[in-house]
Amino acid sequence: MALAADRKRRPFFQKVRERWESFKEKLNAVLCPIDSPFLGLQPAYASAPSPSLRYENAADDFNKPLVCRFDTGPLPPKSSVSDSILRWENVEIYYPNEITPEIKKSGKPYITIQQAQEEVARLLREPRASHQYIVYEAAKLSGDPEVQRYTLHLLVGALAEDYVFAPGEKIEHIFKSGYQSFTDKAQKGQALVPLEELLPPDEKPIHGIFEGLMKTVAKIFRKLIKNPEKDELNRPYMAHFYDPTREWNTGLTLLGGDINFQSALERILMYWDIAAAEYEKGNKPRAFYALGHMLHLVGDLHVPAHVHNDAHGPTILLGKLDSFEQWCIRCDYPDIKRPKNNPNIRIWDSGPLIPLEPFKNWNKANAKKKLADYIDIIVSYTQLFRSVDRKGNREDQQFTGKLSDQECFDQGEELIPRAIQHSAHLLDTFLYVYGKNVYGKKES
Repeated sequence: MALAADRKRRPFFQKVRERWESFKEKLNAVLCPIDSPFLGLQPAYASAPSPSLRYENAADDFNKPLVCRFDTGPLPPKSSVSDSILRWENVEIYYPNEITPEIKKSGKPYITIQQAQEEVARLLREPRASHQYIVYEAAKLSGDPEVQRYTLHLLVGALAEDYVFAPGEKIEHIFKSGYQSFTDKAQKGQALVPLEELLPPDEKPIHGIFEGLMKTVAKIFRKLIKNPEKDELNRPYMAHFYDPTREWNTGLTLLGGDINFQSALERILMYWDIAAAEYEKGNKPRAFYALGHMLHLVGDLHVPAHVHNDAHGPTILLGKLDSFEQWCIRCDYPDIKRPKNNPNIRIWDSGPLIPLEPFKNWNKANAKKKLADYIDIIVSYTQLFRSVDRKGNREDQQFTGKLSDQECFDQGEELIPRAIQHSAHLLDTFLYVYGKNVYGKKES
């Protein structure tokens, strides 16, 4: 009887699976309707000083659509080398002719350059990998052999900054004030900013339903999520904002100033210090991983919402996602001709960009002051553009509300190439200051 009943159920479950697969296909088509290949994309390692290791098939690996959002990809699998790097392990990368018997016997973790390449390809195939792409393009633009060797560490760092704290850091460390207020509201599943303030005018009619749904979902999540690694709130991304026009609360501020977070600038300076200390100790993998964290923040400061104290994020506590970041959910990467009637295509690529010379007036004594000044220059330009809930600083953008696709495209056309170029510039300047290394050549 049981066997007969099981046979009767099989067609039903088969139909359920088929309908689920059909639904997923339709959902993917809606999220990413543009089916464009990654034309001409090659790993940054392609120009590394070992012609035999040119990974000629790389373009095939990248021939995948569905790269979505100005965001970071999901956490890497536990068994992957990226997970080891993400946990601040000093995973070295060697070319085949560098692997000696002593290295093999040492027990220290390492992978080959080709294994690193393959992992770079996997990371770039992930959905929501925009931060990784910007850092990847910056690595290509840099041209420095060390940058190319440790591109994987840069990408993992860029990914990890939305998930992982610096060594010894905890969530309470990113607060300047209001930690208890924040945690109390989080446990109750309450929004930190009134939703009527977060929602653009055209979304306010659904406010009541939206708010009730979000509170219900929040309560469920608070009960289900026991593992801190899976807890959306136990992450550093609330410290990814910076508005230098405000005197003290330059980071994200919520509840009228009751809750204040560390600013992105403070984290950038922190990761610069970590990278410098690790580099000088000879721990170059950890140094470049820290630089990847830093470059994620540099990329964020090319997003208008991040420099206008414009709260947004994937949690119910921070409200809706930003228009500029959401615009990319329908975009593809990278070197694609833009149809006149469709602005939803990623238009950034390091190809047309020119690498900037490292700052020769930076040194170990003044680097952090110079870096802070450099970040302020970056932010002052990004602040010219408006975000959903905050005005830009240009006369023609003095209004709020959702951004159109065309406006998002126009912002991206200006800001994304700058994010790539500024990231490469900081990498090369770091190597100039701490290694006196300019495009692979030591200065005399």
